[in-house]
Amino acid sequence: MHPQDTLVRVAKAWTVVSVAIILFASADPALGQQSGKPFATHGTEKMIYDARMEPQAVLHKDVIYIVYQADKDANIGNPHIISYDTKRETWSEPVQIATVPKYDHHYAPVLWIDSADRFHILYQCHRRSGIHMVSENPGDITRWKESTTIAPFISYPKFMPISDQRIMMYHRVFGHMGYWTYHISEDGGYTWERPETPHVDFDQDPQVDDDLHAGSYHTIKLDASGENLHVGFVWKDERNRRDERYHEVLGKNKRYNL
Repeated sequence: MHPQDTLVRVAKAWTVVSVAIILFASADPALGQQSGKPFATHGTEKMIYDARMEPQAVLHKDVIYIVYQADKDANIGNPHIISYDTKRETWSEPVQIATVPKYDHHYAPVLWIDSADRFHILYQCHRRSGIHMVSENPGDITRWKESTTIAPFISYPKFMPISDQRIMMYHRVFGHMGYWTYHISEDGGYTWERPETPHVDFDQDPQVDDDLHAGSYHTIKLDASGENLHVGFVWKDERNRRDERYHEVLGKNKRYNL
């Protein structure tokens, strides 16, 4: 099926979990009154990234897998994974997947699981292809190998399962002034296709003054039927000129919902 075809029925192979609500109750009532405890240590800035990148926690076969960036020796965010068995109420030991060349909070890892129960992690994405790792053995998070390149430029990747065991990745191409598109994989994440024309494409290099020259950040959601992808975003005219709506020059650090 071509990636421009309609997205249909959400597959339930794995479930995205919000890390913010992972506070596990204890059998001891006294402990249950506590506000939870850290699942990992030595986290760097954006140890768990915000909603622009996901998933960073996945529930699969009663086990929650969480990816994050941390380093106990230096201020650098290396990709890690840890798991929590919801039946046994036990944590695994954390596993460092790889080492990044420098610190950049955009390098945070994201996670998905293919139909063969192999884990995939994509990290080090910001105006570059990122690094795609896959677990060497199904169901095992302790041994990893580098896998295929998904796309030459990826920023803020979001992964979600769709019908027929396919996976969709939504992301920005290039940097801040880049455009947004999506890729679809039919083999669990080893090969990908994308539509020829991006659906949101503000000009990066305007030729006339009336062209749109704007940065944007996106949120996506499949509808209840799984047949349509809804895209919402905020954007801002990036030209250094007086904005007629706000009656002032909007600097690069000011962003408005327009």
